[in-house]
Amino acid sequence: MSFAIVAAVALAAPAAADPVVSGFNKQGGLPACADCFSGAIAPGFDTNVFGTTRNVRFVSNNGYATFEAGLGSFTPTGLGAGYVGRPIIAPVFADADTRGGPGSVTFGTGTFAGWPAWGASWLDTGYVSVRG
Repeated sequence: MSFAIVAAVALAAPAAADPVVSGFNKQGGLPACADCFSGAIAPGFDTNVFGTTRNVRFVSNNGYATFEAGLGSFTPTGLGAGYVGRPIIAPVFADADTRGGPGSVTFGTGTFAGWPAWGASWLDTGYVSVRG
């Protein structure tokens, strides 16, 4: 099965943004936090991630989704060819902080170009040196 993973990032978006992306449901979200991640999220379809089939993912407030297990801490390492950590998709790889501000992290499923898709949004999140 083919699919799409959609990541939406807005650093100055309105605070009341319920849908992940227009047309997506809001499957869940994270509470205001620094260095936290969701429980296992099952979008309802398998995903081929770097050659391995995955059926769950975990969303971190630090701008990425991991597979196998959650990862809440932010360790600024390169994600290039030498990366040896958990499988990760990182549209935003930063030390984000959603405490004390309107920022939110949401995720959900929908369709993209006619294919089943899963998306995550990091809307109006701050970063630790500003909010921490």
